[in-house]
Amino acid sequence: MTTTTLAPRLTISEVVRVYEAACAEIREGYARIAAAEQRLNDTFTMEHYASIHVNNRVSFGSAEQEILRIRHEVWGCLIGRLGVKGLMSVARAKELDRQIEKLELPEITEQSVAELVRGFQSHLPEMLAEAVEEVFAWLRPRRSEYKRNSELEVPERIVLRHMVEPWSNICTGWRVNYHHEQNLIALENVLHALDGRGMVTKTHYSAISNVIRAPGFDGKGETDLFKFSVYKNGNMHLAALRLDLIAKFNAIAGGRRLRPATAAE
Repeated sequence: MTTTTLAPRLTISEVVRVYEAACAEIREGYARIAAAEQRLNDTFTMEHYASIHVNNRVSFGSAEQEILRIRHEVWGCLIGRLGVKGLMSVARAKELDRQIEKLELPEITEQSVAELVRGFQSHLPEMLAEAVEEVFAWLRPRRSEYKRNSELEVPERIVLRHMVEPWSNICTGWRVNYHHEQNLIALENVLHALDGRGMVTKTHYSAISNVIRAPGFDGKGETDLFKFSVYKNGNMHLAALRLDLIAKFNAIAGGRRLRPATAAE
């Protein structure tokens, strides 16, 4: 015996209509999610930043966890736009990254964002001092086999080891090693700050890194602060173009003693 009834009091046509209506609702729901995602990206992301995205698999009861994850992606974008990480030491920047990764930051409100900005401004001299101290130590490697490097001060020219790596297995391009990117950002921003220009780098990449990543890079490049060359062994040779800033940097950081008033300037 055949029948067109597939569920109590429902015909095949009715079941299909329920299915089609449900599909339409799902499409509408995902379209609304996509529109919300686009508004987030239009508002918070900028060039060189990874896009904020809503996970495609949405299950009942998962909204709050998804919002928690998105909240921290938005915090990451806000921090990038505010330039908060630009003048941080590597250690402080890593701690901020850890808080974002572990979903430890507070709800995004007018108060929490204002507190972030005020806290950043109030700690700027301290953050600059930390960054100068850290960059000074990074650029003066102990027991360096390269004669141009110095343990007493940052010289005009310096060799940095293991700084670059092939972009891919076929080596169509190069990039700065992930672990050293923040070092270059800190170096550039410290010198810009000492030049009275404040923080310039507001992306995940330093100016040096952006030159290296550009199509057609041939191993040699130049920014407003440095000329540089990179080699197949991963080394980078830096030559300072602003010797006045290097002298000021050495004067402030020399002896590993910093004066907050000087750093604030």
